[in-house]
Amino acid sequence: MKITWTYFPKPECKPVTLTVIYLNSLVMDNYLHVETNTAFVNWELFRVFRDGNLKQRQLAYKSLTKIDQIDSKWLQ
Repeated sequence: MKITWTYFPKPECKPVTLTVIYLNSLVMDNYLHVETNTAFVNWELFRVFRDGNLKQRQLAYKSLTKIDQIDSKWLQ
């Protein structure tokens, strides 16, 4: 499953869109591919991005582990 979340990091900034992809293979870890601004997350964090309020989503975003490369298995 995939959703997008658009937010303003600061009032004077342009909006940023984060793509959030749920991967059932992820249990504990959640990742942010910085170059594409795509998060690969487990079900718990996916629900936060889908249903949470702004503060919860911001905390979820800060909890992501930044990665430089996407594991090709995730895209199959």
